[in-house]
Amino acid sequence: MREEDSDNRTLTDRLDDFFDGHPYTWDFNKRSCFLILDYLSREEDGVGLRQENIIVACGLFLNTAGASNSLRAAKISISRRFDLDFIASGNGDSRAYLFKSTQQKTEVRGFMRRRGNSIKRSYLIRALYSIPTDFVL
Repeated sequence: MREEDSDNRTLTDRLDDFFDGHPYTWDFNKRSCFLILDYLSREEDGVGLRQENIIVACGLFLNTAGASNSLRAAKISISRRFDLDFIASGNGDSRAYLFKSTQQKTEVRGFMRRRGNSIKRSYLIRALYSIPTDFVL
């Protein structure tokens, strides 16, 4: 695909292309990005979601590079790949993340609510819950 063609594609089209296929074929980073986008698109109060909650809900604690570094790297990757803007405020585990644009958040939420993507999310969440609670890297 030519670069100028990709500039005219909608956010939903780019999400569709990137998150194509079954999640068991995805690497850890793609799985994390999917869950982070899903989780952040559910934020409703305009205050943001705390870093520590995102880390646990999206399985970032499984990365040996460090959970907060993984979240920061995923946020940068998502921002660049999909041209999404986030607001991050606070420090440490209390840092809160949210979409800067409600239009982008609404479009991501619509993408995540599709039946196929809900099934992907359920698969990934079940996989996270199947990890023993005493799991140590």
